[in-house]
Amino acid sequence: MNSETTFYHDEKAGVRVTSQRLVFPSGSYNPQEVSDAAMVMMRANQGMVLALIALGALFLLFGSAQGAVMAVLGFGLIAAGMAVRLTARQQYVVRLMLNGRPVNAFWARDVQYVSAVNAAVNQAIRAAGGWRPSPRDEE
Repeated sequence: MNSETTFYHDEKAGVRVTSQRLVFPSGSYNPQEVSDAAMVMMRANQGMVLALIALGALFLLFGSAQGAVMAVLGFGLIAAGMAVRLTARQQYVVRLMLNGRPVNAFWARDVQYVSAVNAAVNQAIRAAGGWRPSPRDEE
C-alpha cells in the first residue's frame, strides 16, 4: 500500500502537492515523470509600453506642427504607456521538466508563495523517485 504524503495544499488557489500527484489550476502531473522543477521569473511584456510611448512621441512631434489636438493625443499616449509600465509586474513561475520539455505549471506574483510551492514540488519529486540531476547540477 502506497501512502500519500502531502507536502503543500492550498485549496483556495487549487494547488495540492503530494508524493502521488502535483495538482495546479493548469493541470495535474505525476511527480515520477518530472525530472526537475525550478522557479523562474517572467518579466512583464514591455512591447505595449514601448509601442504606446513611441506612437505618443510621433504624435507629439508631428502634432505640434499640425495642431494642438495631435499634441494632446501624443501626451495622452505617452501617459498611457507610462501607466501600463507602472502597473505591469513580473510573475514567478514553477517550471517543470516533463519528459524533456519545460512546462509552466504554476505562476503567481508573490515570490515567497511560488518559492514555497516550488520547494514542495521538489520534495514530492524526490519522494516519488522521479528526480534526476539536471544538467546544471552535474557541472
